[in-house]
Amino acid sequence: MINKIMNYKKIYNDLINRGRHRVPLLDIYTESHHIVPKCMDGDNSIENLVNLTPEEHYLAHQLLVKIHSDNKSLIYALSAMCMSADSKNMIRNNKMYGWIKRKISESRKGIPRSEETKQKLKIANLGKKASEETRQKLRLKKGRKLSEEHKENISKGNKGKIVSEETKRNISQANIGRNKGKTYEEMYGEEKAKELKNKRSIALKGKSKSEEIKIKLSESNKGHIISVETREKISKAHKGKITSEETKQKIRDTKLAKKQIKLLGILGSSL
Repeated sequence: MINKIMNYKKIYNDLINRGRHRVPLLDIYTESHHIVPKCMDGDNSIENLVNLTPEEHYLAHQLLVKIHSDNKSLIYALSAMCMSADSKNMIRNNKMYGWIKRKISESRKGIPRSEETKQKLKIANLGKKASEETRQKLRLKKGRKLSEEHKENISKGNKGKIVSEETKRNISQANIGRNKGKTYEEMYGEEKAKELKNKRSIALKGKSKSEEIKIKLSESNKGHIISVETREKISKAHKGKITSEETKQKIRDTKLAKKQIKLLGILGSSL
């Protein structure tokens, strides 16, 4: 790696010396180049400037990126040259363009976007329809297994975010009928289902449902008839499970409470 950098430095110095010592190019378009880039404290003095052809100028900036590969300003400057009005005068092939774009992508990794930038991107993409090619790429990504580190980053990124009521409704609508009647095992497989159930159990332990939630659950389950197929799935899922004494007592208390409510209803109607 050190030898490569040394070679790039030699090529760069030879290129600068050629520009400095040759006869002035009459009637030929040239561009002024900072020998020591301004982002590296280079100034506008005559000693730090050299006239290069567009091809030489483009090559000089490629060499600077190769020599100082961690300097983001140099990478952005090189990328900007690809989009300049004079780019038609440069010799550039796909391979060159590819490595520049990849370098840009690498330099941007890990840079958090400001809320202002996020808002601008949101407005810019509003109403845009994804192309069939983009949709295909997204479809291919489905089913991809995320690493634990990636999951952790997503979790941290979403922490503290307030989801609007409209977004909640949209998510709810999108999930209607999705995985309906399926067990965790069917959706995620035996191993993942076990892990998710365990996490859910830990998260819900000791938590008591509010009266509002209880009413909502009661209303949503009213008149709901469980199919034979669903009963069969529930039965299979619970097979071999050992019920704790605490859970058994809760079941007994619930049954007793239901009987008492039913009895009170019968007595009330007979009065």
